[in-house]
Amino acid sequence: MRRSERIVRLTRTLMNHPGEPLSLTEMADQLEAAKSSLSEDLAIIRDVMEEDGEGTLRTQMGASGGVLFEVDVAW
Repeated sequence: MRRSERIVRLTRTLMNHPGEPLSLTEMADQLEAAKSSLSEDLAIIRDVMEEDGEGTLRTQMGASGGVLFEVDVAW
């Protein structure tokens, strides 16, 4: 799978599960990619989401690490 496709799939997964902790290990298995590659992809997604005011990605380090997408809500 190309990196561009992986980034789109990651973004879609995060946006479909806001506020829900997602396992980096499970995502790596589903996308058949190394966790280090996903971490780089998530950094790109984080930068764009924050720059555009869409939300924030929170990451949890460690063996059971994961990611959480927090939506920014404008009132």
